[in-house]
Amino acid sequence: MLHHKLLVLPILLVSVLGFSQNPILCPHLSDTFKISESSNVPTITENDDGTIMLISPQQYITDIFNNYSIYGFERSFPTADSEPLSQYYTIFFENKDLIVDLYHNVPSEIFEFNYDDETVPTITTIDQNIIDNLNGKTFYLKSRCFTGSGGLTCENTEEETPEDMIILLEFNYDSSTELLNISSPEITPCGNSFNIDYTGKTHNQISIWNSVPEIINESYETPYPDCHAFESSLYRILGVTCDANLYEFMNYSYNNNELTLSKETGLEAIEYLKFEDYSLSTPSNNLDNIQLITPSNSEQIYFKNMKDSSYQFEIFDVSGKSFINSTIYGKDKISINQLPKGLYFIRLNNSKSKKVFKFIKK
Repeated sequence: MLHHKLLVLPILLVSVLGFSQNPILCPHLSDTFKISESSNVPTITENDDGTIMLISPQQYITDIFNNYSIYGFERSFPTADSEPLSQYYTIFFENKDLIVDLYHNVPSEIFEFNYDDETVPTITTIDQNIIDNLNGKTFYLKSRCFTGSGGLTCENTEEETPEDMIILLEFNYDSSTELLNISSPEITPCGNSFNIDYTGKTHNQISIWNSVPEIINESYETPYPDCHAFESSLYRILGVTCDANLYEFMNYSYNNNELTLSKETGLEAIEYLKFEDYSLSTPSNNLDNIQLITPSNSEQIYFKNMKDSSYQFEIFDVSGKSFINSTIYGKDKISINQLPKGLYFIRLNNSKSKKVFKFIKK
């Protein structure tokens, strides 16, 4: 077995309360290694699908790179000109199998990782209780809270998820790979989606192995004022946040159909998210009291009894042809002056449920 050692880089622990305003969802995992000889640094070729191809002077290393989806490769400290910082490189990838492959097959004289034979990433068995409690189920986010220094407790920091904002997690265990998959069964309120595989650690800990977010919405101008606050908490705990200064393992607990996920996210700081089984406690339909108002001879329509929150809507005719597909917020009005005269339907959706209204454009 090849022996790998690396100086441990200092890590700045950033409290979750000071989370920076960066894109909150990253399309990759990352790892850092040292390349002492500049002649061993691979060259980069960009692919059309957003991935890159790494070409090493050693063909067998190039062959390893070609077996995996790689999204980026860069110097870890681009402004550092002196060694050893100038010799560290970060690789962004989809699956930890890449790191295992490189660690076991590339000599440390070429790529030097911060692992030894006991700490190299390994797929381990997930506790059967986790599988029994989560497999095949969907949960929705109820609340979040923080604990830590200064007397922070869940009793004085808990925030409930806004009623009209549904964030769902779907769990499925694959016995052939021994990985637990967590995915978003629908686009999140911020416009993101993700697909993540985890391996076991202990009876109440799992760690990320594979991450494939499908959409990365970098805009902070969303119709949900608390959208990014709750989603960024979720991504920090799941391990797909762009902030790399986080602990590796996610903690799990399950009691009376309530799921709690937590992680150390800063110095003496722990962040908690509480979920409930979506099939047992599906949030109520709050579209029942909403009415569509179509003033006579008006070029605008609007909804009555709509809360000050965001709703998706689509206008289509009797043939199913879609004319408008957009978002409405609170008491906003919808312009229909571009629609030809005739009978139309408008489908309203708030992520919990849908309701269809009809109107006539005169």
